[in-house]
Amino acid sequence: MKQYPENNNSIEIKKLSGIWTGFGNKVEIIPKNTLLTQFILRQVSIMSADTVGEYEIKIFYGDIGNEKEITNLSFSITDKKDATVLQNGDKIVHPGERISAAISGSMNNESSIRIVLGYGPVYREV
Repeated sequence: MKQYPENNNSIEIKKLSGIWTGFGNKVEIIPKNTLLTQFILRQVSIMSADTVGEYEIKIFYGDIGNEKEITNLSFSITDKKDATVLQNGDKIVHPGERISAAISGSMNNESSIRIVLGYGPVYREV
């Protein structure tokens, strides 16, 4: 399985203030025309979070303003130092698609998480 972004980098996604007040701005994770073959989104790795609490993350594909939801995952952060891996159920993504994400959460303050996506090739039976 490969990761995006590579080289132990991660992407920050911010949550709006207020308890479950909706999802913040969508943040680009994989730019359009970056992964040029069909792939399977296998997991979302939460590398860090600045606030303990319950979170929900939505992953989208498509151009800005025309995003469509791929998956919606819930998770808890009980220790700000721990990483969490969320299995995604093998969602197929078409070549060149832009991938973005947004979060919401149970805490009243603004907060943020850092993520990395795990992906792999689509295998076909011969």
